[in-house]
Amino acid sequence: MLSDSPAIVLNMMLWCVPFAAYFLGIVIRKVALPGKSSPPLRNQLLLGIPFSLIVVSPLLVVFRESGTEPAAYLVTIGIIIEHGMIVTETATRQLQTLIGNTAATPPVATRKQRSAAAAAA
Repeated sequence: MLSDSPAIVLNMMLWCVPFAAYFLGIVIRKVALPGKSSPPLRNQLLLGIPFSLIVVSPLLVVFRESGTEPAAYLVTIGIIIEHGMIVTETATRQLQTLIGNTAATPPVATRKQRSAAAAAA
């Protein structure tokens, strides 16, 4: 049976648990400590996909280096949960602000429009 293989269990712990911990951090933040202008949970979870790849992937090296040390594993999982709580909401809010600011920015005039304006002046 597949679950009898220690390599499969180890790979599941190495690859799935850290990413699940990141998304758990997002949910904990949204449910337990929502901000005043907290983005919707759906947006945070969707934007959490690329953010989790950025945040969790470098920490996977710690798992490989720590081997079977449970304390190092649990501390790293705690750090990943904390990053999920803080990074995603902050980055989502910053992206919403950036998108809102670019919508208010006037478009850049083309060369033809500048020539027409210069000729009219």
